[in-house]
Amino acid sequence: MSRKKLFWYMVPLFFSISLLSFSGQKAKSSKDLSPAYRKWLEEEVVYIITPKEKEVFLQLETDRERNLFMEAFWKYRDPNPTTPENEFKDEHYRRIRYANQNFGKEGPGAGWRSAMGRIYI
Repeated sequence: MSRKKLFWYMVPLFFSISLLSFSGQKAKSSKDLSPAYRKWLEEEVVYIITPKEKEVFLQLETDRERNLFMEAFWKYRDPNPTTPENEFKDEHYRRIRYANQNFGKEGPGAGWRSAMGRIYI
């Protein structure tokens, strides 16, 4: 993917961030989200999303806006945008799977929630 194309993917994300930083709106709770978006926010990217990104995500009104945000979130972290796959995203989800399979056996809950799982991810 060219830098110009990547730029146009990132414009909506940064535009949203700048608008919200001046709007003074209080972020909604993640409890107001549908289960799929809540899972993404509270389980899948909980360790890597910045507080500002989370605030912006919670302010989004439609599923389309949330989907665009999620796409831009991963594109921003792609170490090699010239390839079709996103190596960072693939590695992140691989680490979550590994943590769930190998950590957290000593207590209730998924391995990604354990201290070892968090460190590994």
